[in-house]
Amino acid sequence: MQKTLIQPVGMSTLYMAGGPFWELESYFADAFGVVDTEVGYANGIKGALLRDGVDEGDFAEVLRLLYDPSRVTLEQVLAWYVHFIALWDDARTTGADARTAGADARIVDAEASASGVAVLDLAARRYRYAVYATTQADLERVKSYMAALPPIQTPTQTHAFACEMLRNYTAASSENQDYYAVHADRSPRVALAERPCAPQGPALRTMTPEQMKAELPRERYRVLCENRTEFPFENEYWDLHEEGLYVDVVSGAPLFLSNDKYDSHSGWPSFVRPVSKQALNFVEDLSLGTRRIEVRATHSDTHLGHVFPDGPKETGGLRYCINSAALLFIPKAELAAKGYGAFESLIAPQHELEDPMYAKAQEACCKSAPAGGSGGAGQLASRTGSAKGANAPAKASNSPQGGCCGGRGACGSR
Repeated sequence: MQKTLIQPVGMSTLYMAGGPFWELESYFADAFGVVDTEVGYANGIKGALLRDGVDEGDFAEVLRLLYDPSRVTLEQVLAWYVHFIALWDDARTTGADARTAGADARIVDAEASASGVAVLDLAARRYRYAVYATTQADLERVKSYMAALPPIQTPTQTHAFACEMLRNYTAASSENQDYYAVHADRSPRVALAERPCAPQGPALRTMTPEQMKAELPRERYRVLCENRTEFPFENEYWDLHEEGLYVDVVSGAPLFLSNDKYDSHSGWPSFVRPVSKQALNFVEDLSLGTRRIEVRATHSDTHLGHVFPDGPKETGGLRYCINSAALLFIPKAELAAKGYGAFESLIAPQHELEDPMYAKAQEACCKSAPAGGSGGAGQLASRTGSAKGANAPAKASNSPQGGCCGGRGACGSR
């Protein structure tokens, strides 16, 4: 899966060790709520070297997991991790794996290791079972969750997990990142069916470019296959506030939840996050003389829109600006009947979000308004319409001076 070229802010991070980091990364890569993964080394001796795969500083191979706490809780991530440990222990005892044979040694807690109670072989230490937190609050939650678990017994051992603050993390080389995704000729030991994943809808449809050209309305085809952009305020979903799910109009793949949609005052449907990172691909777009990040549907490989780093800060700071022509909206009441029942529990009432760019533009307009007149504020209202569907202008001005939409005219941010 291609990583997003713009990372959201306000996400949570957890570091986990247990077996080779390639296996951990493969297990978590497509988990629901996971934003990004990276493998590396942690909690070794500061300044020690990792040379030619030889650990000289007692480092553990770890997975750095960036996840969206609005999609998945820390406790759910830990439940997945414990599940992985059981699966990994079973997988490596049912087949030959000389590289991890040493990991059969029992892993003792951090205090015992530090005091010299146990001296473990190199492989066991490097593949030790541990969770590393970046905040004291997260560490207490990790300890509380792990303490409540019964002893975790697998065919080869009873597991004890170290719960510590993160120290001395170093990312692994690029050759180790997304290893199984890059090396398609190699397979992870943990079966794909055992991994956590996003909720699923009905079977996805496939259309060739030729079929799309023959069957889709001309304007929709131009958006999807020629990377065109609809006019703002003149598209189907820009001002829709109904609860439901937005899917890829071609494949039917789930893309966005209604509760992640907000009024960006741009005239296009705007979302703060996708249903899952697997739904989208990202491509650098250098057209129009500027650098933008194009958003494409993973399954149909069609153009959806662009993503910008000017969204609401409290939800990650991203704005997915999407063409209505690329979407099909399914109301919440119809989800089960159309095969999307697994998404019902994810849909919540839409909450108001402040668009930081619009707020700045509004402030600037008010400051520039002549005394006693409508001035900029009047321009602002006439350009954007109301947040709940008042009559919008037929077309936003392409002039950078026209109105007061923070540079988001028909050519400003799309």
